[in-house]
Amino acid sequence: LEYASRLQSLAQRHSKDVLIVVRLNFRKPSRTRGWKGFIHDPARDGSFAINRGLQFARQLIVRVLEMGLPVATTFHDTLQPQFFADLIS
Repeated sequence: LEYASRLQSLAQRHSKDVLIVVRLNFRKPSRTRGWKGFIHDPARDGSFAINRGLQFARQLIVRVLEMGLPVATTFHDTLQPQFFADLIS
């Protein structure tokens, strides 16, 4: 959210010239090993609490949207869109 707040001030300052969109990445590239990403393992402890990760991801998106910034992401599977596609710009 710190990064989004910095973008928010830039978005306000340059709103006539450019649309700033916050891109949220919830998963690491598939070619890397180890931690799978925020949705698959939000506690970074190997627990793979996907339900909790999906809830946290949705809450994060909502908070960024409440700041007045549009949000973009990449859906890496068929699970993610059904939980927060309605929030993505």
